[in-house]
Amino acid sequence: MIGQLKYEDILKVSKTLDSCINDINTIKDKVKSNDLSDFISTVEAYSKYLETLVELNVDADKALQDLKSRKE
Repeated sequence: MIGQLKYEDILKVSKTLDSCINDINTIKDKVKSNDLSDFISTVEAYSKYLETLVELNVDADKALQDLKSRKE
């Protein structure tokens, strides 16, 4: 968990963002807006950040569990 959120919930948000990005990309080619392109890039980066955050926390949980089991 990260705060009050389970890892699965965070990954669901990331996947939802990815889906929304795909939808927005279909509009981007028609609109030709730099602001929209910047927005898409920001959302893509945040989605990747969430995935990486979960990966790091899962690895940290495993490392802590290993340390705890060695101590006992």
